[in-house]
Formats: sequence, C-alpha cells, structure tokens
Amino acid sequence: MLIRRSADYWFGFACVLAFLICCVAPLAVAAQEKPAIEVPSAPLNAANEGTQAPCPDVLDAAILTKSMIEAKVNGTLEASHQRAGRKLWLNSIYEMDYPGCRMIAGAPVYGIVTAASSAKNPDSSELSLQFDAADCLGHDKKPMRLVVIGVFAPPDEQGRGHDAVPTEVQGGARQISDTAASTSGYDAKLNAAMPLRVSPGSVFGFKNLKLESLAGPQCSARFTSTNHNLVLPPGTVLLLTVQSEKE
Repeated sequence: MLIRRSADYWFGFACVLAFLICCVAPLAVAAQEKPAIEVPSAPLNAANEGTQAPCPDVLDAAILTKSMIEAKVNGTLEASHQRAGRKLWLNSIYEMDYPGCRMIAGAPVYGIVTAASSAKNPDSSELSLQFDAADCLGHDKKPMRLVVIGVFAPPDEQGRGHDAVPTEVQGGARQISDTAASTSGYDAKLNAAMPLRVSPGSVFGFKNLKLESLAGPQCSARFTSTNHNLVLPPGTVLLLTVQSEKE
C-alpha cells in the first residue's frame, strides 16, 4: 500500500511538471519575445506649433501717407550691433490725431528688436523691429498696434542709393518686387518729396534693402539686405500705420 501511494505521488508530480513544461513555459517565453508596444513620440517642434497667433492682414493697396505716422530714426540702427529683446524708440515727425490718441510732434514711438543677424560669404543681414506703443497726450506709452509699411532714406543716403528709383506709378514708391529699373539704365535721382500713397513693403532711397511688413518674429517688420551689415542711418523715416484690434 505504501509503495502504491508513493507511486501515485510521483505520478501526480510528473503530471504537474509536464503541464508546466508544456503550457506555462511557452507562454513565459512568448511574453519575453513579444516586442514592446511603441508609443509614438511627439514631434520636437510640437510645443512650438501654434504659439504665435496669426498675423493681421496687410492690404496690398496703397495707403495715404498722411494717415500714417512718420517716425524718424535718431541714432544708427545696425544689424551687427543689435540683439533680440533690445528696446528702442523713434520720434514722430508730425502731430497726429488718432481715436484715443493725440500725438504731438516729436512724440516717442516705442519698439523692440525681435531679430538681428549679419553674415559674410555670402553677405546677408536682417533686422526685425516691432512697434507697439506711443506717447499720447495724457497717456504715456499707450499700447498701439503699429505696422511698418515703408522706409524712407535720409537725403544723403538717397544720393548714394539713387539706383533705387521709383518704379510705381501711383505715389512714386519703389516696390520690392520691381527691380527692372536698376538694370534698365534709368538713372534718375529719387525724388526727396514724400509720396502721397505708399504700399506695404515700399523702400525709398536704399540700395539692396527689402522690407516685409509682417514677416519677422511676432509679426514684426523684417528688413533684409544683401549687404553683410544692414544699416538704417540717422534720419531714416519709417512709415507706420495703426491697425485696429479687429484687423
């Protein structure tokens, strides 16, 4: 009887062992061999997407100059001497009266550098500026959404860059995309008088300078040049328009 019980015990143990070998072990091996589920990683720039609000539209049509702020650069603005985040200001040339803001002549217009770079081989430079406040009577540094529509060189710069002749019939503004005049032999001096109308991106009197009104960081004005160091000398006039919050 004892021998029979012992045989039954070992028989049962052998069955359990066989079950483990045949059923459980393959499952464990399969679990080890099964590849882990890959969780797709977020794109590296996902955190940056959508962080900048869409820029307001700037009409292609010419804008009356008398409706814009003509602000003068007092010092020299050089791309090689600027850095993003540096504050600056211009001074309004004329008295202007806008809804909620009356600006006297000489009122400061406040801005900030949003990008600056200069390089050689090949020569290229960039200076992006944003203007968002001005001094009004009874209200200093009043927030205003200002867009740079055009840039006008001082008289001495116009003489050196006279190949930037006017090619636009309306208002006499030279558009960035119009380059034929500089290669057609037409060599008239740029008229120093401010035109009646100006289209976004207009450049007056500067050579190798391009303006994109909203192409810079935070929808700032982006100036680029094929010179290694972009320079806006004293006396440069920026033409700025005030945009409403609905635009």
